[in-house]
Amino acid sequence: MKTIYRISIMALSLALFIVSCDRKKDKRSFDNIFKNHIISKEQGVNMFREFQRNRTKIIEPILQKKYGDPSFEDTKFVWLSLEDMKEYMAFLEAIQEENPKKEVSGLRVYFAAYPNERQYNGKTIKHPKQQTFFMIPTVNSGWADGNNVNVSHLPFVIEPDGKNRLKGKFKIVKELMLDYKKDGRYDFYNKRNGIQEGSFNMFKTLVPKYKETTNTLFNEGEMSPPPNGRG
Repeated sequence: MKTIYRISIMALSLALFIVSCDRKKDKRSFDNIFKNHIISKEQGVNMFREFQRNRTKIIEPILQKKYGDPSFEDTKFVWLSLEDMKEYMAFLEAIQEENPKKEVSGLRVYFAAYPNERQYNGKTIKHPKQQTFFMIPTVNSGWADGNNVNVSHLPFVIEPDGKNRLKGKFKIVKELMLDYKKDGRYDFYNKRNGIQEGSFNMFKTLVPKYKETTNTLFNEGEMSPPPNGRG
């Protein structure tokens, strides 16, 4: 009876220890976020006002004239749901899992603008003429440049090897690279990863093409203010 009692105590202690460890794991530290990325509301307000004074007020009259619309007002912010952001992060993590030999190193955020059109490639443009942004994941190219670390992380889409759309070659989007040592960085990545552009590959022509390029760019948030007559 004493043996059973001791075993029960030990089992209970072990269970409490495991639960305690799980709780400790749940208590994540956000020291890096607070130290290196979170800014105060005062700084945020000042940055927004700086943008208004030295960007919006200068550029907006030019855009009003260009579009023949004196009431044109450009985008002030874009809203993204937390659920969409989580899903996109899960998408990037899945790409990493399917391509373990490559390093999905981060994201590039590009400032952009929608064309003055209602449709693009058959897709409706909800906010023509408005400024926006898009995100694209980066792969660590291995390019060493101590003065500009971020340029070694290159934007990519995926050329699937087969039926799995998330697994394949990371195709660098050269058009989104800065001119700084552009060809050198681009060629370095391709050579390092055995990618030969424009070369004839007999084996590749015999393998059925299951999927087109897998795009990785994230866009389409809720923008304010919306274009005239919309929203």
